[in-house]
Amino acid sequence: AYAPPLHPTVYLKKGPEQLEYSVKCLVSADARLLIKLTLSLPLDDTFYTDGWAPVVDGVTLPASLQDQLAKTGVPAGVNVLLGSNLDEGTEFMFLAPQIACNASEADFRGWVEQFLGPDAVSDIVELYAASNLTRPLPDCEGFSGPKVPGEEAVYFNAAMRVAGDISIVCPTNRLAAAVKAQAFKYRFSMTPSFSWNFDETSTMGAFHGAEVPFVFGTSAEFNTTSEKVLSEKMACLWSSFARTGDPSKDCQDIAWPAYSIDSESMEFSAR
Repeated sequence: AYAPPLHPTVYLKKGPEQLEYSVKCLVSADARLLIKLTLSLPLDDTFYTDGWAPVVDGVTLPASLQDQLAKTGVPAGVNVLLGSNLDEGTEFMFLAPQIACNASEADFRGWVEQFLGPDAVSDIVELYAASNLTRPLPDCEGFSGPKVPGEEAVYFNAAMRVAGDISIVCPTNRLAAAVKAQAFKYRFSMTPSFSWNFDETSTMGAFHGAEVPFVFGTSAEFNTTSEKVLSEKMACLWSSFARTGDPSKDCQDIAWPAYSIDSESMEFSAR
Protein backbone atom coordinates (compact mmCIF):
# COMPACT_ATOMS: atom_id res chain seq x y z
CA ALA A 1 0.00 0.00 0.00
CA TYR A 2 1.37 3.43 -0.94
CA ALA A 3 1.43 6.17 1.65
CA PRO A 4 2.58 9.68 0.77
CA PRO A 5 5.06 11.48 3.03
CA LEU A 6 3.38 12.45 6.29
CA HIS A 7 2.88 16.08 7.16
CA PRO A 8 3.13 16.66 10.95
CA THR A 9 -0.61 17.27 11.24
CA VAL A 10 -2.01 15.39 8.22
CA TYR A 11 -2.46 11.60 8.31
CA LEU A 12 -3.69 9.20 5.65
CA LYS A 13 -6.82 7.61 7.15
CA LYS A 14 -8.58 6.14 4.10
CA GLY A 15 -7.27 3.12 2.22
CA PRO A 16 -8.65 1.36 -0.88
CA GLU A 17 -12.44 1.56 -1.16
CA GLN A 18 -12.91 -2.06 -2.26
CA LEU A 19 -13.02 -4.37 0.76
CA GLU A 20 -10.79 -7.08 -0.73
CA TYR A 21 -8.07 -4.56 -1.52
CA SER A 22 -8.37 -3.00 1.93
CA VAL A 23 -7.79 -6.39 3.55
CA LYS A 24 -4.84 -7.15 1.26
CA CYS A 25 -3.37 -3.73 1.96
CA LEU A 26 -3.60 -4.23 5.73
CA VAL A 27 -2.36 -7.84 5.72
CA SER A 28 0.64 -7.01 3.54
CA ALA A 29 1.57 -3.86 5.44
CA ASP A 30 4.73 -3.74 7.52
CA ALA A 31 3.63 -4.20 11.14
CA ARG A 32 6.51 -2.02 12.32
CA LEU A 33 5.30 0.80 10.09
CA LEU A 34 1.73 0.48 11.40
CA ILE A 35 2.97 0.68 14.98
CA LYS A 36 5.18 3.65 14.13
CA LEU A 37 2.31 5.48 12.43
CA THR A 38 -0.01 4.78 15.34
CA LEU A 39 2.51 6.01 17.92
CA SER A 40 3.09 9.15 15.86
CA LEU A 41 -0.56 10.17 15.95
CA PRO A 42 -1.00 13.29 18.07
CA LEU A 43 -2.97 13.22 21.27
CA ASP A 44 -6.12 15.28 21.09
CA ASP A 45 -6.78 18.00 23.62
CA THR A 46 -8.99 15.95 25.94
CA PHE A 47 -8.47 13.22 28.52
CA TYR A 48 -10.64 10.79 26.60
CA THR A 49 -8.92 10.09 23.28
CA ASP A 50 -5.39 9.28 22.18
CA GLY A 51 -3.64 7.84 19.14
CA TRP A 52 -5.01 4.34 19.81
CA ALA A 53 -8.64 5.39 19.67
CA PRO A 54 -10.84 4.30 16.74
CA VAL A 55 -10.61 6.72 13.82
CA VAL A 56 -13.89 8.26 12.70
CA ASP A 57 -13.11 8.10 8.98
CA GLY A 58 -16.58 8.51 7.49
CA VAL A 59 -16.33 5.07 5.86
CA THR A 60 -15.78 2.17 8.24
CA LEU A 61 -16.70 4.29 11.24
CA PRO A 62 -19.01 7.12 10.16
CA ALA A 63 -19.45 8.44 13.70
CA SER A 64 -18.23 7.61 17.18
CA LEU A 65 -19.86 4.69 18.98
CA GLN A 66 -21.40 7.09 21.48
CA ASP A 67 -22.90 9.28 18.75
CA GLN A 68 -24.28 6.29 16.85
CA LEU A 69 -25.87 4.84 19.96
CA ALA A 70 -27.39 8.20 20.84
CA LYS A 71 -29.18 8.16 17.47
CA THR A 72 -30.09 4.49 17.03
CA GLY A 73 -29.37 2.61 20.24
CA VAL A 74 -28.21 -1.01 20.21
CA PRO A 75 -30.20 -3.04 17.63
CA ALA A 76 -33.12 -4.99 19.07
CA GLY A 77 -32.38 -8.66 19.73
CA VAL A 78 -28.67 -8.10 20.31
CA ASN A 79 -27.52 -9.03 23.81
CA VAL A 80 -24.45 -7.22 25.14
CA LEU A 81 -21.84 -8.17 27.74
CA LEU A 82 -19.96 -5.15 29.04
CA GLY A 83 -18.35 -3.81 32.14
CA SER A 84 -15.61 -1.78 33.76
CA ASN A 85 -12.94 -2.05 36.41
CA LEU A 86 -12.73 -0.47 39.83
CA ASP A 87 -9.50 1.46 39.14
CA GLU A 88 -9.88 2.40 35.48
CA GLY A 89 -8.09 5.70 36.09
CA THR A 90 -4.71 4.49 37.38
CA GLU A 91 -3.30 3.83 33.93
CA PHE A 92 -4.25 7.26 32.60
CA MET A 93 -3.58 9.71 35.42
CA PHE A 94 -0.57 11.07 33.53
CA LEU A 95 -3.08 12.51 31.02
CA ALA A 96 -5.09 14.29 33.71
CA PRO A 97 -4.09 17.37 35.73
CA GLN A 98 -1.34 16.52 38.19
CA ILE A 99 -2.20 15.74 41.79
CA ALA A 100 0.24 14.56 44.46
CA CYS A 101 0.02 11.25 46.31
CA ASN A 102 -0.29 13.14 49.61
CA ALA A 103 -2.85 15.63 48.25
CA SER A 104 -5.19 17.38 50.67
CA GLU A 105 -8.90 18.02 50.24
CA ALA A 106 -8.03 21.53 49.07
CA ASP A 107 -5.72 20.02 46.44
CA PHE A 108 -8.51 17.70 45.32
CA ARG A 109 -10.90 20.63 45.01
CA GLY A 110 -8.40 22.43 42.83
CA TRP A 111 -7.91 19.31 40.72
CA VAL A 112 -11.66 18.90 40.17
CA GLU A 113 -12.00 22.55 39.15
CA GLN A 114 -9.17 22.18 36.64
CA PHE A 115 -10.46 18.86 35.29
CA LEU A 116 -14.23 19.41 35.26
CA GLY A 117 -14.78 23.09 35.92
CA PRO A 118 -15.86 25.11 38.97
CA ASP A 119 -19.53 24.09 38.81
CA ALA A 120 -18.65 20.45 39.48
CA VAL A 121 -16.51 20.95 42.58
CA SER A 122 -19.09 20.75 45.37
CA ASP A 123 -20.93 17.70 44.03
CA ILE A 124 -17.79 15.77 43.10
CA VAL A 125 -16.02 16.41 46.41
CA GLU A 126 -19.09 15.19 48.28
CA LEU A 127 -19.64 12.17 46.06
CA TYR A 128 -16.00 11.10 46.21
CA ALA A 129 -15.47 11.72 49.92
CA ALA A 130 -13.03 9.31 51.55
CA SER A 131 -15.83 7.37 53.24
CA ASN A 132 -17.54 6.80 49.88
CA LEU A 133 -14.54 5.33 48.05
CA THR A 134 -14.77 1.59 47.42
CA ARG A 135 -11.90 -0.31 48.97
CA PRO A 136 -9.20 -1.42 48.46
CA LEU A 137 -7.41 1.77 47.41
CA PRO A 138 -4.28 1.35 45.26
CA ASP A 139 -0.97 2.54 46.60
CA CYS A 140 0.36 5.70 44.98
CA GLU A 141 3.77 6.24 43.46
CA GLY A 142 4.21 9.61 41.83
CA PHE A 143 6.94 10.78 39.47
CA SER A 144 9.29 11.06 42.43
CA GLY A 145 9.34 10.01 46.04
CA PRO A 146 8.49 6.77 47.87
CA LYS A 147 5.37 4.69 47.40
CA VAL A 148 2.48 5.88 49.57
CA PRO A 149 -0.08 3.38 50.97
CA GLY A 150 -3.52 3.75 49.43
CA GLU A 151 -5.19 4.84 52.66
CA GLU A 152 -2.66 7.68 52.93
CA ALA A 153 -3.34 8.73 49.32
CA VAL A 154 -7.09 9.12 49.64
CA TYR A 155 -7.46 12.33 47.62
CA PHE A 156 -5.18 11.08 44.86
CA ASN A 157 -7.35 7.98 44.68
CA ALA A 158 -10.49 10.09 44.71
CA ALA A 159 -9.15 11.96 41.66
CA MET A 160 -8.16 8.67 40.03
CA ARG A 161 -11.67 7.25 40.52
CA VAL A 162 -13.23 10.44 39.10
CA ALA A 163 -11.03 10.19 36.01
CA GLY A 164 -11.79 6.51 35.49
CA ASP A 165 -15.50 6.87 36.14
CA ILE A 166 -16.08 9.81 33.83
CA SER A 167 -14.07 8.35 30.94
CA ILE A 168 -14.99 4.65 31.13
CA VAL A 169 -17.40 3.63 33.91
CA CYS A 170 -20.14 6.17 33.19
CA PRO A 171 -20.12 5.65 29.39
CA THR A 172 -20.34 1.89 30.06
CA ASN A 173 -23.38 2.44 32.25
CA ARG A 174 -25.02 4.59 29.59
CA LEU A 175 -24.37 1.93 26.99
CA ALA A 176 -25.94 -0.73 29.21
CA ALA A 177 -29.04 1.44 29.60
CA ALA A 178 -29.26 1.84 25.80
CA VAL A 179 -29.40 -1.90 25.12
CA LYS A 180 -32.85 -2.91 23.88
CA ALA A 181 -32.33 -6.64 24.46
CA GLN A 182 -30.44 -7.97 27.50
CA ALA A 183 -27.26 -6.45 28.88
CA PHE A 184 -24.97 -8.31 31.25
CA LYS A 185 -22.83 -5.82 33.15
CA TYR A 186 -19.85 -6.55 35.37
CA ARG A 187 -17.39 -4.78 37.62
CA PHE A 188 -13.91 -6.22 38.05
CA SER A 189 -12.32 -5.21 41.36
CA MET A 190 -9.44 -7.63 41.94
CA THR A 191 -5.90 -6.27 42.03
CA PRO A 192 -3.85 -8.90 40.16
CA SER A 193 -0.87 -10.26 42.05
CA PHE A 194 1.16 -10.05 38.84
CA SER A 195 0.89 -8.52 35.39
CA TRP A 196 3.17 -8.62 32.37
CA ASN A 197 2.12 -5.03 31.74
CA PHE A 198 3.37 -3.50 35.00
CA ASP A 199 6.25 -4.13 37.37
CA GLU A 200 4.12 -3.17 40.36
CA THR A 201 0.41 -4.00 40.55
CA SER A 202 -0.19 -2.57 44.03
CA THR A 203 -0.10 0.95 42.55
CA MET A 204 -2.38 -0.01 39.64
CA GLY A 205 -5.23 -1.71 41.50
CA ALA A 206 -7.94 -3.23 39.30
CA PHE A 207 -6.55 -1.32 36.35
CA HIS A 208 -7.92 -0.83 32.84
CA GLY A 209 -7.76 -4.22 31.08
CA ALA A 210 -6.89 -6.17 34.25
CA GLU A 211 -9.79 -8.57 33.63
CA VAL A 212 -8.64 -9.66 30.17
CA PRO A 213 -6.13 -12.36 31.29
CA PHE A 214 -8.83 -13.79 33.57
CA VAL A 215 -11.31 -14.06 30.70
CA PHE A 216 -8.80 -15.82 28.45
CA GLY A 217 -7.21 -17.96 31.15
CA THR A 218 -3.69 -16.56 30.89
CA SER A 219 -2.49 -18.79 33.71
CA ALA A 220 1.10 -17.52 33.57
CA GLU A 221 -0.16 -14.30 35.18
CA PHE A 222 -1.89 -16.04 38.10
CA ASN A 223 0.04 -16.60 41.32
CA THR A 224 -2.80 -17.46 43.69
CA THR A 225 -5.53 -20.08 43.90
CA SER A 226 -8.22 -17.39 44.10
CA GLU A 227 -7.02 -15.91 40.80
CA LYS A 228 -7.15 -19.29 39.07
CA VAL A 229 -10.64 -19.98 40.43
CA LEU A 230 -11.88 -16.55 39.35
CA SER A 231 -10.42 -17.06 35.87
CA GLU A 232 -12.22 -20.40 35.46
CA LYS A 233 -15.48 -18.74 36.45
CA MET A 234 -15.05 -15.78 34.10
CA ALA A 235 -13.89 -17.93 31.18
CA CYS A 236 -17.01 -20.06 31.52
CA LEU A 237 -19.31 -17.03 31.59
CA TRP A 238 -17.70 -15.30 28.60
CA SER A 239 -17.65 -18.53 26.56
CA SER A 240 -21.29 -19.20 27.36
CA PHE A 241 -22.24 -15.68 26.29
CA ALA A 242 -20.31 -16.05 23.03
CA ARG A 243 -22.11 -19.32 22.27
CA THR A 244 -25.62 -18.56 23.49
CA GLY A 245 -26.00 -14.86 24.31
CA ASP A 246 -26.51 -15.79 27.96
CA PRO A 247 -23.45 -16.04 30.25
CA SER A 248 -25.22 -18.27 32.76
CA LYS A 249 -26.64 -20.81 30.33
CA ASP A 250 -23.56 -23.05 30.20
CA CYS A 251 -22.49 -22.17 33.75
CA GLN A 252 -25.51 -23.39 35.68
CA ASP A 253 -24.03 -22.83 39.12
CA ILE A 254 -23.38 -19.12 38.42
CA ALA A 255 -26.33 -16.76 38.21
CA TRP A 256 -25.73 -13.55 36.24
CA PRO A 257 -29.00 -11.63 36.03
CA ALA A 258 -29.56 -9.29 33.09
CA TYR A 259 -28.93 -5.62 33.80
CA SER A 260 -31.68 -3.31 34.94
CA ILE A 261 -31.57 0.24 36.27
CA ASP A 262 -32.12 -1.12 39.80
CA SER A 263 -29.74 -4.08 39.63
CA GLU A 264 -26.15 -4.39 40.74
CA SER A 265 -23.32 -5.29 38.37
CA MET A 266 -21.86 -8.78 38.46
CA GLU A 267 -18.89 -8.42 40.82
CA PHE A 268 -15.61 -10.15 40.05
CA SER A 269 -13.23 -9.83 42.96
CA ALA A 270 -10.98 -11.75 45.34
CA ARG A 271 -13.97 -12.47 47.57
